[in-house]
Amino acid sequence: MNSDNDAARSGLEEVSGHIQVLNARLAQLRKTGAVSSDAESPLEDLQDYYERAVQLRTMRITTLEEEKTGLTAEAERSRAAKRRLEILVLLSSVGLVMFAVENASPGTTTALAFEYWSHAAIALVVAFFVRRNA
Repeated sequence: MNSDNDAARSGLEEVSGHIQVLNARLAQLRKTGAVSSDAESPLEDLQDYYERAVQLRTMRITTLEEEKTGLTAEAERSRAAKRRLEILVLLSSVGLVMFAVENASPGTTTALAFEYWSHAAIALVVAFFVRRNA
């Protein structure tokens, strides 16, 4: 897509150059007083180049909009991957803390899990829905 933008940009620069040359020619013709018949062809060329410049600019805008859509989709995929990584780190941290506590005093995490399992389940469900809607 980048090459399309470069091609559109160079085409637009070329057309702009033609427009400047034709404007200079038209100014010369006006100074000499030959506006009537001699000015018709440069004016038509000027209009054609202007229309082409507008087409190239429209093409560039369309290309940039497509690139933006692709980048937005890529950013959303990155956010989803980040969320999955955060959950993995959180679960790993909880597991590591539980392992350390169980290693320090055996039976503690089992007792805590049986005593507070309903609170933990509700907290996980709430955290899931809050995170999902954020």
